[in-house]
Amino acid sequence: FFKKIDKVIAKEHFITVNFVNKEYQDCIPFLQDLDCNVNILKAMNDLRELAINEGNPYAMAILGKIYKQGKYALRDLKKAIKFFALSAQKKCPEGYYFFGKEFYYGRFLNQDYELAEKYLRLAMYNNGDPRAGYYLYEIRDICQEKNDLPGLLKISAELGYRRALYKYGHRLITGKDHFQIDEVKGYELIEMAASL
Repeated sequence: FFKKIDKVIAKEHFITVNFVNKEYQDCIPFLQDLDCNVNILKAMNDLRELAINEGNPYAMAILGKIYKQGKYALRDLKKAIKFFALSAQKKCPEGYYFFGKEFYYGRFLNQDYELAEKYLRLAMYNNGDPRAGYYLYEIRDICQEKNDLPGLLKISAELGYRRALYKYGHRLITGKDHFQIDEVKGYELIEMAASL
């Protein structure tokens, strides 16, 4: 289904892998206000209210992302990670994903690939966030379970995650990591990644 969604329409309507979730849908009006630069202060306050007072885990993950990027608020990695952790505690796939990425990169938290694997797997398998498959593939040498990693990379690529498209395309061209060579498809995926 997600493969067939037009990326412009998806972005315009905030369609993510979690868009059918009620708690995620509660966040959409605030995302629309932020995206249109309409009353940003009110939208941020309402999003904070939804996250903190109502305990919406998607609002927590969105606030974490906002603080991480510094787009609508001052960049604050400590606050970002706090919101990612709170969202992950509430079993939110986006919270798992962003918290796992923080352990993967080790920018503010100590880099810890085992914790990265734990949270990225939770993101992938709990109504998952397919972008997690790319990062799990990247830490494949330390992963406890390795058999599913090529499949997870493929899922991430098929759902249009640019980094996964490139990596999967490269693996199809080179045959590295026991991928069956398919140069035509590999080059198509790399071109698709470049066009995003």
